[in-house]
Amino acid sequence: MLSFYYLSTDIEHKPQLKYTIPQITDFMKQRRAISEMNGTAPETVHQLSHHFYEFHNYEIKTKILTRLTMLILANVVATFVTNPLDVCLTKMATQQRQISEQGKFYLKYTGLLQCLTTVYREEGIQKLFLGGLHPRFMFNMLNGVMFLFIYDRYIA
Repeated sequence: MLSFYYLSTDIEHKPQLKYTIPQITDFMKQRRAISEMNGTAPETVHQLSHHFYEFHNYEIKTKILTRLTMLILANVVATFVTNPLDVCLTKMATQQRQISEQGKFYLKYTGLLQCLTTVYREEGIQKLFLGGLHPRFMFNMLNGVMFLFIYDRYIA
């Protein structure tokens, strides 16, 4: 995620050297001696470079992780609060006409409050709050991540 963030923004990121040159030389000599003792091929400079450089800007990393954490928390709260309404609206939109004993057509759910109480009485509070929760959470999460990307990239 961090590499995608660096590629998609105009933030200048320069890796900073963590050690002095003599420390790096000693470290490379120690690694070469260990590889000769074990009979393995010595590591290349590219493989060793992650030991010497600080590649991630700590402020940017914490900014991204903080935003992502807040996005997840807001998504969880919003999904739990609005899921009963979404369940009822889906039930009302997909209901079929039923025939009464007199032969007349009627709808089981006539309004939002009536639908909430009917689902609560017939199916319980679990169906009201947990019905379709996972797909809704994933949909909200995708929308939130796209919003943060667009906001960071084009607006901020």
